[in-house]
Amino acid sequence: MGRSRSNILKDFYEVGGKLPWWLTVLLAWGTYALLHQYAVSDPVVVEDPKDVLSTVLPNALRNLAVYGQYIVPWVMIVGMLTSVLRRATRAQLEPLPGDRMDELDDAATSSTRDAMPDALTTTARGPVR
Repeated sequence: MGRSRSNILKDFYEVGGKLPWWLTVLLAWGTYALLHQYAVSDPVVVEDPKDVLSTVLPNALRNLAVYGQYIVPWVMIVGMLTSVLRRATRAQLEPLPGDRMDELDDAATSSTRDAMPDALTTTARGPVR
């Protein structure tokens, strides 16, 4: 089964959540600076009516940069904040009483002979020494 198509904003959200917080902030600032430079550039002007189609793509990309300079960094920051909050709540969770991990920890800390059932520590001739 192939990978389902993903939204580009979702990708930026996931990148913001997986990177360290300081790298996400740095990348968000860099994305803003890069898109801002393109967004404030002068629009391409049509000088000859035959060249109308050659100006459509640069102007469309410029318009996307106008909105993207704000949207993309904020999506990355929201992904980072969500990740930080999830990690903080996960760290505060304590295991429930009677949790299976408690039993495994007790078995690991006790000696091997104490953790083994009686059937394994005795033979037909008597107890194993």
